[in-house]
Amino acid sequence: KTSICLFILLFSLVCGKAAAVEVGVTGGLESNPSRFSYGLSGSMGFLLPLLKMEIEGYKISGTEAGEMPGGIMLGLKFKPNLGEISPYGVIGVGSEMEEISLDFDEMETFTFIGGGLYYKIAPVISLRADFRFLNFSGFNRIRLTGGIFFHL
Repeated sequence: KTSICLFILLFSLVCGKAAAVEVGVTGGLESNPSRFSYGLSGSMGFLLPLLKMEIEGYKISGTEAGEMPGGIMLGLKFKPNLGEISPYGVIGVGSEMEEISLDFDEMETFTFIGGGLYYKIAPVISLRADFRFLNFSGFNRIRLTGGIFFHL
């Protein structure tokens, strides 16, 4: 728990603008092979108005022995605030792993690009639809998720 608190504190310091925080719960499908993915996502504003730094942790259900059951993604999100419906684009890197550790031999890294829409249902609550293309070494995966987000 101490490492999670430390990570959140460092994430807050790097991003700088605490007034632009988004946190949410996601769930959806991943291809290759098709499985259910679920997780937590958060992003914070950078010093530049339209950019956010995003971090997302997720688990993949139904993995077999030798497959990585979860991962972490770190991305840079371009998100203009256009009112009730706001599109965004995101690009970044990630790692899938057996369990969270600093053992880089036990990780599969990837890059990703994607985008989606936020649909505001209340002043601080929105629904998100997200599409991402994950590029691993030797194979690719597509991920389609939805979620509910709180804007603080």
